[in-house]
Amino acid sequence: MKWNFTINYEKNEYKNFLLWKKIDLILEKTISVLGIMFKGHFILNVVEQKTMQKINENYYPFKKISNILAFVLSKECFNTDFNNPLGEIYFCFPVIWKESGFCQKKFLQNSINLFLHSFLHLLGYDHKNKKEDELMNGLKRKILKEIKII
Repeated sequence: MKWNFTINYEKNEYKNFLLWKKIDLILEKTISVLGIMFKGHFILNVVEQKTMQKINENYYPFKKISNILAFVLSKECFNTDFNNPLGEIYFCFPVIWKESGFCQKKFLQNSINLFLHSFLHLLGYDHKNKKEDELMNGLKRKILKEIKII
């Protein structure tokens, strides 16, 4: 097993979105560019605005509705224990759709970019300072080129 992920949908209408079919490709290219072995799993939650607002209120001091959030639950990329995932990503479909100008192509590109950004957070990358930001964004650009998004 290379990796595994669970997708939880708050609404069934989100199940047919093209991004879910591209996750394996995104993971494959990310692992290749980073030159790491990743054997583990993570959880992707596709949620509505009310759910995302509640998550923000519980973890952050603001009431904004985020487009996507990542929570690292384990620092172990070789963790195959499904009771202890690498992390969780919360993807707010309506917010990302609105940010993309209700355009399907832009929505897919934006979603891939945001998912990749969040997955890099799960792998331990961050942007708390300029050096980390440059590294993370440089890796993201390189991976997006491999996926042929930019």
